[in-house]
Amino acid sequence: MPKQKKITLESGDVLGIDLGNSEYAFARVLSKVSIGHCIEIFDHIGNKSDDYKNINFDSRLLQPQIIDSHSLFWLGKEGNWSVLEKQEDFSPSSDEKTKFEYGDKSNPTLIDIFGNKEEKSSDDENRYPPYIPKGDIQIKKNIKFWRAKTAS
Repeated sequence: MPKQKKITLESGDVLGIDLGNSEYAFARVLSKVSIGHCIEIFDHIGNKSDDYKNINFDSRLLQPQIIDSHSLFWLGKEGNWSVLEKQEDFSPSSDEKTKFEYGDKSNPTLIDIFGNKEEKSSDDENRYPPYIPKGDIQIKKNIKFWRAKTAS
C-alpha cells in the first residue's frame, strides 16, 4: 500500500495495517478523541489488504487503542496504514466500557472513547491503559504480543 497523506479519519473507517512479510492487520475507527483516534483491532490477519472483507467485526484481538492519527494519516511519517472502506452506518456501541487513565497518582482521571471524563475513585483498583496515542511501532508490538498470547 502506498503512503497516504492528509487523510481525515471518521468513525467506521476500516483500516489496513501493513505488518510486513505479506501480512496485514485490520482495524476500525471507533471515535475521535482529543489526542488522536480510538480504534479496535480485529482478530484477523490477512495476506493482502483485500482480506479485510473476511473480518469478524465482533472479534477483537485486544482492547481498543488510541493512535496518533496525525502522524499516521495526515503526515504519513510512519508505518503503512490505509483506509480500506468507510462504513457510513457504523457507530460504536454506547455500551463500550473501555476507559483510559491520565493525570498524576494523587488525582487520576478516567476518560472513555467518547471523551467523557470522571475522577478515578480511590477504591477503584483497576489498572487502565494510559491516555497516550500510539504510533506504528507500538501498535505493531501490541498486535504481535496478543497474537502470540492467543495462539498459545
